[in-house]
Amino acid sequence: MNICIISLRENNPLIGGVERVSFELGNYWHHCGHKVIFLSRYCSGLAEGYESGCEEYFLPDSDVADTKRNEDYTVHLLKSKTIDYVINQGSVFEDLCQLCYKVKQRLPIRLITAIHYDPLCRIKALETSFFIRERLGGNLRLWLIDFLLYLRYQLVGRGKALDNEKRAFLTVA
Repeated sequence: MNICIISLRENNPLIGGVERVSFELGNYWHHCGHKVIFLSRYCSGLAEGYESGCEEYFLPDSDVADTKRNEDYTVHLLKSKTIDYVINQGSVFEDLCQLCYKVKQRLPIRLITAIHYDPLCRIKALETSFFIRERLGGNLRLWLIDFLLYLRYQLVGRGKALDNEKRAFLTVA
């Protein structure tokens, strides 16, 4: 089995949780006899002293993942390495998800997107942003405005926010 793990930055286990998981999975699969490569959007300044048993590649356009140049580069790389499975570790980054989706449209690969956060975190943040007493103080006018905004959110905005989240995950699949 040939696997590509795609992430935001190199899979240095000293950087963070997602990077550590990617590093451990990649090296474990590599030691089990599978071909594993890492593809990252950019190389951080923390790459020194980090070594992996897997080949590591970086997108040519590091500012934004979802470019035609990155898409062509990724398609060429995955074809040349005969990759069967792509694991997207950057589900929180919409441009990285879009890149994976476009590459999947061009190649017969299996795409697995790992979600490392609460999928409803943006909606929960919106719902808890109303009626913050420190912001409104005792001003009745501000409370009334906030109540009307909250009512509008409950009637219209919440559904739109949920639709946006669903659409984001459906394009990843």
